[in-house]
Amino acid sequence: MRVALAALAAWLLPLAAALLLDRGPLSRYWWDNWGYSAVILGAGVLVLARAAVHRSGRVGWVLIGAGMLSTTAGNLTYALGGFDVEPFVSPNAVDALWLAAYPLQAAGVIAVARSRITRLRRSAALDALVAALGTATLTALVFGPVEATATGSRAAVVTLLAYPAGDLLLAAICLGTLAALGWPLRGCWGWLGLGFALSTCADVCYLLLSAHGTYVDGTLVDLVWPVAALMTATASWQSPRPAPARSGVSLLTVPAGVTVVSLVVLLADTTGVHVPAPAKALAAAAVLTVVVRTAMTFREVAELADTRRLAHTDDLTGLPNRRHFYATVTDAVAGARRPGGPQVAVLLLDLDRFKEINDSLGHHVGDELLVQLGPRLRAVLREQDVLARLGGDEFAVLLPGADGAGAARVAGLLLSALRAPFHLEATELHVDASIGIALCPQHADAISGLLQHADIAMYRAKSTGSGFQISSGEVASADLHRLQTLEQLRAALDTDQLVLHHQPKLHLASRTVTGVEALVRWQHPTRGLLLPDSFLPLAEQSGLMRRLTLHVLRLALQQADAWRCAGLDLTVAVNLSASDLLDAQLPGQVELLLSALDLPASLLELEITETVLMADPARAHQVLHALRALGIRIAVDDYGTGYSSLSYLQDLPVDDLKLDRSFVMRSADDPRSAAIVSSTVGLAHALHLRIVAEGVESEAVLEQLTAVGCDLAQGYHLARPQPADQLTAWLTGDRPGRADGSVLSDRGAQARLTTGLRTA
Repeated sequence: MRVALAALAAWLLPLAAALLLDRGPLSRYWWDNWGYSAVILGAGVLVLARAAVHRSGRVGWVLIGAGMLSTTAGNLTYALGGFDVEPFVSPNAVDALWLAAYPLQAAGVIAVARSRITRLRRSAALDALVAALGTATLTALVFGPVEATATGSRAAVVTLLAYPAGDLLLAAICLGTLAALGWPLRGCWGWLGLGFALSTCADVCYLLLSAHGTYVDGTLVDLVWPVAALMTATASWQSPRPAPARSGVSLLTVPAGVTVVSLVVLLADTTGVHVPAPAKALAAAAVLTVVVRTAMTFREVAELADTRRLAHTDDLTGLPNRRHFYATVTDAVAGARRPGGPQVAVLLLDLDRFKEINDSLGHHVGDELLVQLGPRLRAVLREQDVLARLGGDEFAVLLPGADGAGAARVAGLLLSALRAPFHLEATELHVDASIGIALCPQHADAISGLLQHADIAMYRAKSTGSGFQISSGEVASADLHRLQTLEQLRAALDTDQLVLHHQPKLHLASRTVTGVEALVRWQHPTRGLLLPDSFLPLAEQSGLMRRLTLHVLRLALQQADAWRCAGLDLTVAVNLSASDLLDAQLPGQVELLLSALDLPASLLELEITETVLMADPARAHQVLHALRALGIRIAVDDYGTGYSSLSYLQDLPVDDLKLDRSFVMRSADDPRSAAIVSSTVGLAHALHLRIVAEGVESEAVLEQLTAVGCDLAQGYHLARPQPADQLTAWLTGDRPGRADGSVLSDRGAQARLTTGLRTA
């Protein structure tokens, strides 16, 4: 396409030189009949070719190209038609073709702009109106001279005035569109705007010269139109570029320029200079619009300043947020890197047991605590120190010019500021915190490294209960692994890397698989399939457990729904952690999940350990009763290895006891273990509870459990935890037993079943 544009330019140059050097009849003949029209025709064809090749703005470029072809047709008709009467003196076909180009090109500019403008803000619309009115005011000045010298009929005068009116329309739309787009003067819109501006100037000069009878073919005016057409063709093949951001005084540039032009026009009329009525009306409208736009500009500047402030401010506490802190630390670190630059200390503060406050007293109380925390911490800092809330209950402090001793002193002051109780909803609450300290440039010379060292030091302070720790300057592999795993776990929750494996539960009396236990696994992109022990403790410590549990519940219930649709009514059990059991919002969230899938609550079982159950019995009692009221079964997992207090079996809504595998797996060989299993089965039945035996790893154990009346069993002898599709294939495949999961009662069928399950 560049070759075609260059060819047109090359065609134009010798013709233009011949025209200017030799203004004889032959030169004008070639110029008017072929040279001039060929360039505009070629440019129009290139514009239409662009519309055929590219979809974006296609309709607009077709209209612009059609306008250029209409102009060419008018030129050729005028040159070759042998008109005795000049156009715009007596209306004729040439006028019709030339005038048709204006609405076509104006509509084309609007269509191209619409492909770029998805939403027109009020300020952009006013910018467009201001630019359009200013341009229209200047263009309307030609009305007076043209009308004053016009001869002929009323139709001829109207036709004559239609040319400056068309230029006014096209210039106003073009410049108004540029204003609405933010004045993108490079690329497509720069070429297009310049092309239309040159064409408008040429039209105005042509009309004024013709009106005064001084126009002569073959002048510089005639060169402007084909040059403008080349610019339009060039614009059509340019990729639109976004305009640079404008703010502050630059927003007032266009309104100020339009105001000057409009006031000059209005004042000229008062000094005796004749100004056409349309120009005066447009100038007055422009001034009024500028007043409105200027008022909006000042408001936008104020809103922009407020937006920038809010973008760097934490909504809850009013403290600087993570973005502001990162920017401030980056600047401070840059100064510390310079030879002799001041040291910088970064402190990372995290409240201890803040999640328990949220779970026990409610999130609104936790929020109020954070609000009161800010002024306390700020009061012990210097004016140049920066206190920011990074998120949750994590705060950060930047200490410019502080060394290790100074940072340790400030950390002590911060911890002392927290010793006084906080008054929250008629409750006095004492809180503790852990602080990690990192120094620049001793520990790191970049913000990422500083925060990493401070986080590791804070974690050590929390685990040792020392209050604060200064980074050792070394990142142990275990600390680095913990940080990396934590970040990867957050990403895993967003990218569905957590999956479920399911272990069947066999109903011993009917030898039917009636339920499964859903066990979470992490399909790590580089480390493979990770078991829960490698990431659940980290999720609990970092506050991710609530989100992880809801994710697991959602996956488990979706799978239960899929099995139900396939004709398999299987209950699904999900384990709860300590933080889950203290979450007062958990029952409501579980109810929403069940409702969303239209599942009965009886399909869900929730398993808790004795240790978790006894951590906060009162809170656990409240949450468990709310879950039990929904119809969800509650099971005590690993029974016999924790507190084993019979009081919670009497008071709490428990449905199942899952006897720990340490007793079950030895019950066939160890009389003591067998006695524990038998007595526990009796206790459970006496309390109207079901008993589930974990760790069944032999046929002998399975037979003994059946003999003592155990209700359910699970273990590797029956099946290992496996993905849902593998378990579904076994339950519905060509195995001994029916498709609903029931098992044949003869020993040969049982042997085939267990063998098949162990290899699944």
